[in-house]
Amino acid sequence: MKIEGSCVTFEPCDAAFVKKFGPSEAANMVLDYHSVHPNMPFLYDAEQLAGFLGISCGELNHIVNHIQKEYKKAFLPKKDGTYRSLYIPSIRLQFCLGPIKDRILSQLPVSKFATAYQKGSSTRKNAEPHIGKKNLLKLDITDFFGNGNK
Repeated sequence: MKIEGSCVTFEPCDAAFVKKFGPSEAANMVLDYHSVHPNMPFLYDAEQLAGFLGISCGELNHIVNHIQKEYKKAFLPKKDGTYRSLYIPSIRLQFCLGPIKDRILSQLPVSKFATAYQKGSSTRKNAEPHIGKKNLLKLDITDFFGNGNK
């Protein structure tokens, strides 16, 4: 869908949404949402999500129903000689995750206490608030993410 001022133009991926609520009510819902979240896409159902991602609804369903196949396991050597297992998303899944990260997640607030994966962040900046403190808990949780098949 496209929003220009108070005019909403629906696209084919919006058909089920418009059919369910009618053109006028659907447009009002979109404009109400847009007035509160002007930089966020309006995604009501899987058809709209697929359209937002630039894939068919069938492809989206296939990805969701076969998500384990969208990851390749790789091993990264650690300093102690053991290996850290990584699950690397397929090119197709990366293509889908990009717009979600760039147009949705990037619009959401992040806690000031969360320092990982933030622009300008580093392990040094993460450690700075802890320097000189009386107590410090350091731990390494083995296999924190574990096996997704459990």
